Amino acid sequence: MSSNICPVCEHEQDQDRADCARCGWDFSPLLGSTEEMRTELDRRLDAARTAWQEQRHWLLPERMAEQPRLQRDPFETPGEFSQRIGSRPWYVGSCKLDQGHYNVKTGKFPLEHLFQAGWASSLFRRGNYYLFTLARDQAKALYEESPTVPVLAWLEAPRGKVKLNRLVLLTNRGEHRLYGNVVRNILLPAEDHPFGTTLLFLAGFFFSAVLAGNAPESMRGLVLLGLLFVVVLPLSLYLARYID
Repeated sequence: MSSNICPVCEHEQDQDRADCARCGWDFSPLLGSTEEMRTELDRRLDAARTAWQEQRHWLLPERMAEQPRLQRDPFETPGEFSQRIGSRPWYVGSCKLDQGHYNVKTGKFPLEHLFQAGWASSLFRRGNYYLFTLARDQAKALYEESPTVPVLAWLEAPRGKVKLNRLVLLTNRGEHRLYGNVVRNILLPAEDHPFGTTLLFLAGFFFSAVLAGNAPESMRGLVLLGLLFVVVLPLSLYLARYID
């Protein structure tokens, strides 16, 4: 069987594949004249090779072992400190892809675990749950390549205090931004389970109205709103996943 050697990462694979299994380079021919095709191909190759080398750079053992100095040096200005902290991504650990809970409709791919480097523990809230979005074929290829993926953090230091700007998975196919547990626990059920969310919310509304009816007349509106937004809505969003 004939094979293709990727011009970006030099990975060899079956010629039947339309893209590189390692870096995602598209082998499809370009439309246009020969000169136009060559110019566009050179431009794409340069961009893809640069991106590939940058990704590999941050996964070198010596880069992954580096830790940021989270305190401002007395000789640093606040601006210099902020620039130093935010000038590059920092390796914070690895994660395991939760294949069993991949949503084929929305492309949402949760992480089963996030293993943190010791220096970064203060940047994460306890119990955070992360996910990212990736189309099915790409998600399948990513998982088959390796279910454990390195995680990098971009930091920022507004007013001198170091904060987490964003988390990214660094894969052979590029960066994928991670989203935290608020997205999973609140937004996902409403989006993925509209029927269950609506049903539970309506049931909770009537129950809240009954309870509010027993409150003093001047307080009924506040009691109803409090029950809806503090109890009924969060509970509906959480339980909806078990109904649809």
